[in-house]
Amino acid sequence: MEAEPRLKDRIAQDPGNWRIWSNKLFLSSKIEQATGERTDETGMVWLHTYLVWPHLTIYVTISGPASIAETMENWAIRAINSLTLTTQ
Repeated sequence: MEAEPRLKDRIAQDPGNWRIWSNKLFLSSKIEQATGERTDETGMVWLHTYLVWPHLTIYVTISGPASIAETMENWAIRAINSLTLTTQ
């Protein structure tokens, strides 16, 4: 399954005020990806992203205050961008 339908399925499980990201969370353009965020009743931001390669799908959830969760300098987002798929 592709990234966008996976994200839509996730959104359907938790309806609310979602914002779909047009920019990429994972900076590599070689994979398909879809990211959305939702702010809960306490003001916590929840990022949900699907990274899809032909042989692997990774689902990532990051939460925190918007000032931390949405920044590309966030340690979790930096860690995601360090991923490398290696096949043998």
